[in-house]
Amino acid sequence: MAIKYVARLHSNIVTGGVAIVSVDLDGIVSPANLQAAAQPIIDAFDDSDAAQLAFDNIEARARASDDIDNNKAGLYKSLRAEAKLIVNEINILRQWIVAFKVEVAAATSLADLKTRVATLPNLPDRTFEQAKTAMKNEVTAGTVD
Repeated sequence: MAIKYVARLHSNIVTGGVAIVSVDLDGIVSPANLQAAAQPIIDAFDDSDAAQLAFDNIEARARASDDIDNNKAGLYKSLRAEAKLIVNEINILRQWIVAFKVEVAAATSLADLKTRVATLPNLPDRTFEQAKTAMKNEVTAGTVD
C-alpha cells in the first residue's frame, strides 16, 4: 500500500538518525544502502489520517508559539500589545489588593479600617479608547517587537 504522508515519513527517518536523501511512496529510500537502517522506522510509521492530523496540530502549535515571540507582522505586535496591557492592568489590581491587605492588617477598629481603606487610590474605569491608545503606544514605542 502506498504511503500517503511521505514528507512526514522522510522527516521521521532523518530525525531517527538515518541520513537519507529521499523516500518514495513504497517506502524505498535513497541511497539504497540505507534501506536496512531506515526500515524499522518505516515499519513503525503511522500513516493514518489521525496521525497526520495530530502531527499537523503539533506543528501549528510550534508555529503559533514562535509567532507570539518572534513574528514581526502587525497582527502579532497587536496581540503582544494586548497581552502586555492586560498584564499591566492585572498588576495594578494586584497592587491595590496588597495595599488593601496592609490596611486591613494595620486597622485597630472598624472605624480605623474605613479611614484606611478610604485613603487607598481609586481605580477608575478604563475606556475602550484608553485601551486602544495604550496598545498603540506599546506598538509605536517598539516594546512589543
